Amino acid sequence: MKREEALAIVRKQLKEQRYVHTVGVMETAIELAKLYGADVQKAELAAIFHDYAKFRTKEEMKRIIVEQQMPQDLLAYSPELWHAPVGAYLVQTEVGIQDEEILQAIRYHTSGRPNMTLLEKIVYIADYIEPNRSFPGVDEVRALAREHLDQALFRALQNTIQFLMDKREPIYPDTFHTYNDIAKKIKGGFIVTERDILRIAVKAADEKKAENIVALNMKGISLVADYFMICHGNSDKQVQAIAREIKEKAEEHDVVVKRVEGFDEARWILVDLGDVVVHVFHKEDREYYNLERLWGDAPLEQIESDLRA
Repeated sequence: MKREEALAIVRKQLKEQRYVHTVGVMETAIELAKLYGADVQKAELAAIFHDYAKFRTKEEMKRIIVEQQMPQDLLAYSPELWHAPVGAYLVQTEVGIQDEEILQAIRYHTSGRPNMTLLEKIVYIADYIEPNRSFPGVDEVRALAREHLDQALFRALQNTIQFLMDKREPIYPDTFHTYNDIAKKIKGGFIVTERDILRIAVKAADEKKAENIVALNMKGISLVADYFMICHGNSDKQVQAIAREIKEKAEEHDVVVKRVEGFDEARWILVDLGDVVVHVFHKEDREYYNLERLWGDAPLEQIESDLRA
């Protein structure tokens, strides 16, 4: 479904202010999807339809929750939660969208859930930080979202729970479970995923003016790592400086550096960060070994946003 068609459908369901909010969520979700390597079209559609049921009556939403055997504990909590699961159902039955990833992102955009998918996190955060939002703490989450999506999610959940506690409102259990799930993954105040590790390595290499930085998505291709990052320098000294900076920045973020090979020779330095393996070449050696051709089946990971302007 094209954007214009989707927006036309949802506009009929929303008040003007909520439609403006939806456009903001859509634009933010697209930006985050590009930044974190998610499916941009799915993020776009999930964001457009996330509030599809927002203005359905409480009676209709309650009836759908009961008839469709959705979690009945929803009825014991704020009706503000209901439009998310009801919306997923209506988007499927009325609009005809059958993609389960999109429907799940709509379903959990108010409560969250443990082990959220990347798409679900993106829609949740986009809904929280879109440009028309203005409330205490939103700017901090906006900044975090460009650096650490999970850290942004953690802070958004913290803010939401604290807000409800201050109002003495009950908190839906899934929101607590989501918070606990994310909290358990935090180390040193930041959640470091394989994509975060790649971002750390890319930025570190870029700081030392590494040339032609490329990231290959090796998921499903190699058992060694999720990502290979490849770059080169033009002298032994620069090659070593790049590798050293990557190692030091990784350690600053509590990323375990499993091994560093080839540092003294400075022709091909391998920095093993677990889920990310970095190959820092001397220019001539990169051309000779040509790992990009060797792993030609691996798709390129988008890293432009991690590079200096």
